[in-house]
Amino acid sequence: QQSWQQQSWQQQSWGQNGKGGKGGGGGGGWQQQQQQQKQQQEEMNRKRMAEQQARMAQQKAQQEEMQRKKAEEQRKQMEDLRKKQAEQKAQMAIRQVLNKVKLATPETFDKLKEELAQSLAKEFENCGAQKPKIQEESDKALEQASTKVEAIKEKRLKDEEAKREAERKRQEAIGKAVDLLAELEGLTNDAETAATKLQAAGATFVKNADVDTEAKVDKAAVSVEKANKQAADKVAACLEFLKENTAAMKVLPPIGMKPAGKQTEETKKEEADEDKPTLQKMQKIQIRVNTCKAGVDKETKLFEGAKATAKKRAVARQQMAKVKTVFSKYNKTKDGVLKKQEIAAFAKGEYKFTMPADALDSLLQVIAAGGKGVEEAQFHRVKAAVGLAREKAMDLKRKAAREEREKELAEQKEKMQVSITKVQDATKAAEPQVTEVAAQAQKLPAEAKTLKSPAMLARADEIQAL
Repeated sequence: QQSWQQQSWQQQSWGQNGKGGKGGGGGGGWQQQQQQQKQQQEEMNRKRMAEQQARMAQQKAQQEEMQRKKAEEQRKQMEDLRKKQAEQKAQMAIRQVLNKVKLATPETFDKLKEELAQSLAKEFENCGAQKPKIQEESDKALEQASTKVEAIKEKRLKDEEAKREAERKRQEAIGKAVDLLAELEGLTNDAETAATKLQAAGATFVKNADVDTEAKVDKAAVSVEKANKQAADKVAACLEFLKENTAAMKVLPPIGMKPAGKQTEETKKEEADEDKPTLQKMQKIQIRVNTCKAGVDKETKLFEGAKATAKKRAVARQQMAKVKTVFSKYNKTKDGVLKKQEIAAFAKGEYKFTMPADALDSLLQVIAAGGKGVEEAQFHRVKAAVGLAREKAMDLKRKAAREEREKELAEQKEKMQVSITKVQDATKAAEPQVTEVAAQAQKLPAEAKTLKSPAMLARADEIQAL
């Protein structure tokens, strides 16, 4: 702008100089005018420069103000951020304690309550706008924790009471089990005593059962059967008692086991004391009962076998005695052997059977083997031979009876055949008459339509006569 003004001044100066050259004396006024314009122009320039500088200063001041405000805003934002972070930190610290309070137990509640109070005293004012919410959460957490702790205390009291009641019932059950165990032991002792008596009675029976009659065997067995019944009843009582009361006795305490090598003398004495009412003692008594039952069953089976054997022996002795009596009866010569005539007398006297001579000869040849006769030891073979001969004789009788019956049947058949032939001949001779009667009878329905009643009756009599 200043360069443009200088050019304008130069142009004006050139114009004035030209006019002065032509006009002469007017040059001094023009210069003065030019000077004034120059001064005015310079004044205007100064003003414009001043205004421009003022504007620039104002713009600078505005920029500085804007920068100050921006810096202030940033500082305020940073301050707000730090404040918010501090509030969040305070809230987090309090809530961490609140979380622990919510999990409080009767043992930790008072300590956590005090910790929460300290945390609130330290951090509550730093919570800012969240103070009402933090206060509400704290009150609610304390209330819930207090309710929970009281509920836990109440439950513990109930559990403790239930535990005491359960222990009371357990002790009561143990007391009952101890009494039951003592009763079972008494029953078992009785059963074992009865089993011992049964064994002794069985041994006595075996010694005394070698008798000659079944009645004597039965008499000797009475004491054993009585002892057997008593033992079986007592064992059954033990088993029934176990069936009804085993569950009740299972509450008995077991024997306390100690680590190997660390048992004291007192402990060893306690473990060796079998009279203490324990679960192991009950199990031992159960084993005793089972052993006793097995023993009674064994003795019962042995006794039954011995009794059956004794009866067989008695029967055998009776039979032998009977055989001896019969043998002696027919051994007239008393020489210990039965001869042919004596065997024949035996068959006749005992079985009403006449022994054939050939059968007697065969018997002596086989049994006596060339001896004088049959000894008593072989007498059973004589009885068998007589039985065989009797059976043969009976077979012959049955055969003769059968043949006689067959003969009678043949004769009856022959007579019956003659009668049948006569009937057949008579039937054949009557066939023409039968044919005639049938023909006349067929005409009757047609004749009945025309004949009167008297004539119809006469016609019927005529056919009847045919």
